[in-house]
Amino acid sequence: SSFMTCRTDIHSIHARHNPLGVFLEGSTVPLLAVTVADCFFARLVGYLRFRKAPTNHAMLFPRCRAVHTLGMAFAIDLVWLDETGKVIAQTESLKPWRFAHCPKAAMALEMPASSIASKGIRLHQKMEFRPCAN
Repeated sequence: SSFMTCRTDIHSIHARHNPLGVFLEGSTVPLLAVTVADCFFARLVGYLRFRKAPTNHAMLFPRCRAVHTLGMAFAIDLVWLDETGKVIAQTESLKPWRFAHCPKAAMALEMPASSIASKGIRLHQKMEFRPCAN
């Protein structure tokens, strides 16, 4: 496989053409659209390509225990997940040019600041990542 090939091992997400959503376990309504940052370029760029915070969007970083906001133009919220998708920690309103980490996390869900509160995300909830209905 070439270095340009992106893949993920999170809950058998394979289709790149189907928009993905992040759902609370058992819900049929997505909280946010999600982009899986599962290759070098996607992980490198992340939200750096945005000059202002996107609405109703999150980025999932598999195999991630630390996040930085170097060069970013806006604050973010982070939801730290274990390998099953359970919320184990949260970081709210991480300002640009900062670092955050969660040593026990298996993945990080990055979203614009205030998303945790506005979407009602709480510790111990289980998140699911699956295609959104068209």
